[in-house]
Amino acid sequence: MEILIVEDEAIIAESLFQLLRMLNYTPLEPVATPDEAIEAINEQHPKLIILDVTLQNGRTGLEVAAYIDDNKLNIPYIILTAHSDANTISQVKKYNPDSYLVKPFSRENLFAAIEMAIPVLQGDEEHVEIVSQGEHAQDMFLKIGTKHEKIVVKDIRYLQAQGKYTKLYMGEAKRLIRMSLSASVEFFNGINWLRVHKSYSVNPEYITKVSSENIWVEGDKVPIGRFYMDDVDAFLQNNRVGE
Repeated sequence: MEILIVEDEAIIAESLFQLLRMLNYTPLEPVATPDEAIEAINEQHPKLIILDVTLQNGRTGLEVAAYIDDNKLNIPYIILTAHSDANTISQVKKYNPDSYLVKPFSRENLFAAIEMAIPVLQGDEEHVEIVSQGEHAQDMFLKIGTKHEKIVVKDIRYLQAQGKYTKLYMGEAKRLIRMSLSASVEFFNGINWLRVHKSYSVNPEYITKVSSENIWVEGDKVPIGRFYMDDVDAFLQNNRVGE
């Protein structure tokens, strides 16, 4: 896994570089400024970025975090800082980083931060990037490695939150995108989503059965959260399920 280091202190950058190699990751050449980081992102396509908060000349790694978020890039990042005070944490939290690492750090701390930042992919799941949206938001083009795949939005059965990521369930296929559940519901607005749990939204077209605690979506059992029962009841009053 290729990892980009954004750090302006040469000793720390070299330490990170060597530790990443020891942990069997593939560190890219470290960069020291936000501009160099953005250039490296566009040219080298790292799978993970380690961002130091405080850089030279009043610059900050959060500029890179903002670029990633604003452009909806599918790249997780770890915030690196020498400070863990409330003010710094509050500033960093606005960007909702995938992980956090405080200097001085150990190899074990670095490994834990990386593993926390990378979503767990299982079986037929694939980590993808949304490339473009089709006409009337009815289809979507996803980038999977070097390939592009077209999906039909209405084929999405349900969504599951996984931190900053959302898993799309489309029958046998599953895809993992770097977007929160709420943002995904808004983005895939061609579906009249039914929120049934803090971690799940379902496409009503595929609901086959409902009990007091669960909803079945094409055979998959999805839990109903206590605070979402009224919404489910309202849906059931206006729709027939399983007929």
